[in-house]
Amino acid sequence: MSPTGEKDTSPIAAALLNHHTQFQYFRNHLLSGSTGYVRPGCVMPWETSSMSLSAIDQQSGEATPTLRIGPNEVARMANDLFSAMLGMPFNPEPQDSSGIAAPDVQASIRISGDWTAECHVLASDELAARIATGMFGSEAGELSEEEIQDALGEVVNVIGGNAKGMVDLDCTLSLPCVGRFISDQPESALTLKFECAGLPLTIVIIEN
Repeated sequence: MSPTGEKDTSPIAAALLNHHTQFQYFRNHLLSGSTGYVRPGCVMPWETSSMSLSAIDQQSGEATPTLRIGPNEVARMANDLFSAMLGMPFNPEPQDSSGIAAPDVQASIRISGDWTAECHVLASDELAARIATGMFGSEAGELSEEEIQDALGEVVNVIGGNAKGMVDLDCTLSLPCVGRFISDQPESALTLKFECAGLPLTIVIIEN
């Protein structure tokens, strides 16, 4: 629903509504202990991409293409995911990144096809545990490291799925890959830092 009470028929709302059913399926799938997520040590999406991070950086001097997914779309997707679906306090206004410590964990997913892109979610271990707590409905001390990784993998899966749905092209979504934070993103990436449950959360979209 929009702030005026009218039914929201925007592309973002349609994508989120379509992905909500998938979110519930994956949540139940995670609770059953059957997952398809790639564990730490996996190859991150860009490491098998035909365009490496350095290749993207080398193109920085060329004309920048129009992004299909902008800051407003990312903020709305993230707000609906964390606030509405997970019931977590979330500030959709991007934050100043100065003084923010480097993240501990990184979840990544790749979109391939008529549109290629990468989505990354970067968080501290503490925030990742809080996300898993909200997703599983369990106390933080009851969650295993594997469950915490699965929860963050589902977060990037939802964001990547929503982005894919908004673009509305013939694309496929890879499995999420979750591991320790390994590198900074290229300058060409759309990097947005938010505050979730009082802790920093970074969402990165790289359109190739």
